[in-house]
Amino acid sequence: MTTHQRRWPGDNANGEKLPLTGLKHGTVLGSALGVEGYNCNYKNNPDADLPDYDGSNFLGGLCTGMKWQCVEYARRFWVLKKGIVLPSLSWAAHIWTKIEHVSRCDDYAIVPLQKLPNFGHEKPMVGDFLVYQSTPNQWVGHVAVVVDVLERNGKWYIRVGEQNQENNVYWPGDYADELELKTQVVDGKTTYGIVHRDPDLILDGWVRARLDQARLRAPWIRPVAHLPVTGSYDHASAVALQTFVGSYPDGSHGGMTNTDIRNVLRQYGRPDEAPKTPANEELIACLRKFLIRHWILVSPIKSSAVLDLSCDHSGRCVCRTILREPMENVGEDVSCNTTKALQTFLNNVHHPHDLRSAMAQLTSK
Repeated sequence: MTTHQRRWPGDNANGEKLPLTGLKHGTVLGSALGVEGYNCNYKNNPDADLPDYDGSNFLGGLCTGMKWQCVEYARRFWVLKKGIVLPSLSWAAHIWTKIEHVSRCDDYAIVPLQKLPNFGHEKPMVGDFLVYQSTPNQWVGHVAVVVDVLERNGKWYIRVGEQNQENNVYWPGDYADELELKTQVVDGKTTYGIVHRDPDLILDGWVRARLDQARLRAPWIRPVAHLPVTGSYDHASAVALQTFVGSYPDGSHGGMTNTDIRNVLRQYGRPDEAPKTPANEELIACLRKFLIRHWILVSPIKSSAVLDLSCDHSGRCVCRTILREPMENVGEDVSCNTTKALQTFLNNVHHPHDLRSAMAQLTSK
């Protein structure tokens, strides 16, 4: 049963330290089409005790997700094999219910997703995602990647690459699992469906990236400001940051803010703006360097030299959010200049394409 595999860090609600069991978190379990799958085992993850550990994995500056969740494997597979990136999201099940398109890595073109229902008339193809529903015992759902479709003895099977399904078990070959693709002829048409052996995994269907329908984004035009520049890092600010990064904009704070900012800095920052360690103090310093370099999108004054990004750490600001300081009794009236600069930046750019397009236009004048 999936609920017994401790898929989520919050499974130990009381924070109790248990003896290390199973293969170490991050052990390579196998590889499919050149994309390695890693063991996801929070019962044996010594790195989790490091003070600034956030568990994120980065590939060439791109955050592929949390080590080593199922979505991380799926996102990394598409980056490596298709050159497209799935946005950040809270649950694997949201790929089916909330995500309608992905972005091409090189030019941020919009790539629509085609969703083909389980027991429909379209057979899965290599590279498709199998997306499983949220169920009471597997509330985040699950996602796997089709790596082979084959016929054997008159029956069809698919092989998948995946993480965080069968942990602590090495793959049987160049795939993580093999599932029967059941066929049935209805009204002269063949249907294709998968019933997983785990009753907690109920398949919605397979998701296909339509690269043949990709379309370029429009050039940047300075938008109307939508985010109040208060210096207080609130829900709306978190949503704006997630929208820019490409995360599902649910306003998550805390560790997700750190991951989103690291994603921005490693993808779009210069080498001295990209964090080299998991230290949260370094993350704040790198964010300030990044904002100063983009002063033309941050300050109405035409010079980076006058930017004051100081913070006295007394308010509900992005700096304290990054440092994960408690803010239960913090007032909203104390503002932070770093937060104000970030809010102004997010008012001007809503997508990475906007950043590249805006800087090209503004710096050429």
